[in-house]
Amino acid sequence: MIHIPKIPCSIREQLLRSWPDIFPGIDRIVALYANKNGETGGEELVRQGQKYIHRDLLTKAFDKRLAELAGEQPGYVWLTRDLLPFEAHPAGQRQLDIFSEEQHLVMQLRMKHGVGMDFYYLFFREDQSNFGVSRLQGPLDTARKALLGSLVYRFARLLYQSSEEQKVYLQQFTNVTKRLIEGQLRPSLNTIPPQWLKQWTDDYLNEVYEQTGANIRLTPAALDYLSTAEDYNNAKEGLEQATQFALMMSAGEMERDIVIEAAYIIFKPKPDTGSTVATPTHLPAGRMERTRLFLDRLERAASILSDMGEDLTSSSVGQTMERPISAPAITDALRKNKRRVLLLLEQNPTQWGLIRQYFRPLINIVDKEKAVRQIS
Repeated sequence: MIHIPKIPCSIREQLLRSWPDIFPGIDRIVALYANKNGETGGEELVRQGQKYIHRDLLTKAFDKRLAELAGEQPGYVWLTRDLLPFEAHPAGQRQLDIFSEEQHLVMQLRMKHGVGMDFYYLFFREDQSNFGVSRLQGPLDTARKALLGSLVYRFARLLYQSSEEQKVYLQQFTNVTKRLIEGQLRPSLNTIPPQWLKQWTDDYLNEVYEQTGANIRLTPAALDYLSTAEDYNNAKEGLEQATQFALMMSAGEMERDIVIEAAYIIFKPKPDTGSTVATPTHLPAGRMERTRLFLDRLERAASILSDMGEDLTSSSVGQTMERPISAPAITDALRKNKRRVLLLLEQNPTQWGLIRQYFRPLINIVDKEKAVRQIS
């Protein structure tokens, strides 16, 4: 039986099982371990249909190669299948050249910890469907691979360094990765004067430098995208969140020169104010409006998850809301405001389409009400 050290085990397990959530439908993930005392081990997830099969790997046949890899520096690299230590290599394989970049579809991560080194191999497809962007069929270009590899490595390193707020990190990283690959931001239609915006962002980032010692700058594309914010508050929230993400991804680095990419900036959607239904006189207007806003928040969170191809569970919706709340809190809020929720749904049949159809806590309330009416 192969012994695997327990020190970073929870991080290994979390990363191994998180990659399919970050990269939907990824075909295979391999995790290998090499310790300073010569022990090795491995496991993998292989996609079969809509599920993943977990298998342990016997590393005896290539543990010498793992020991050699354990002497390398932490980092990442894009490989072809011919360069993997655990794959059989056909005799007479041809030499790869600079025109074979499209064949480098396996990302290797090397993560160092107290008792050795861990290796992760992520098997991507030639198209971009692993990133939740099925309509983009072109191959990943070299520049985007480099940026993606750097982000994935920094994210993994962050989890190895910190056991706190890992769920928040996972959600933020997933959102930014999808936007980075998709490459489709809001059209460049400036609503904030460029000169004022440059001065304002410089002042804000100077304050961040005084507080953290981190020299942060916006790429020209990021500054251009920030100028499309609908108003000052929208721009401020977008820049603050992007700065926090950039600092998070650079945690533990000696070099404190940090770049904010356009994909880091996410503008929060504004509540839908298109429907103006009169509030009944027998229900307090304040509570009715708060219930409406709560449904709006649920719908926005559901829309984000739906775009990512995620299931609309109470937990995932709650953690994706602007102000994250627990699954029991959502159920309790819907139960306490049941009458107002049902009335708003009846009066606004075209609103909140996602949570009406796919969010079980709301569906349960509606179904119970229908059952009561049928009995009556």
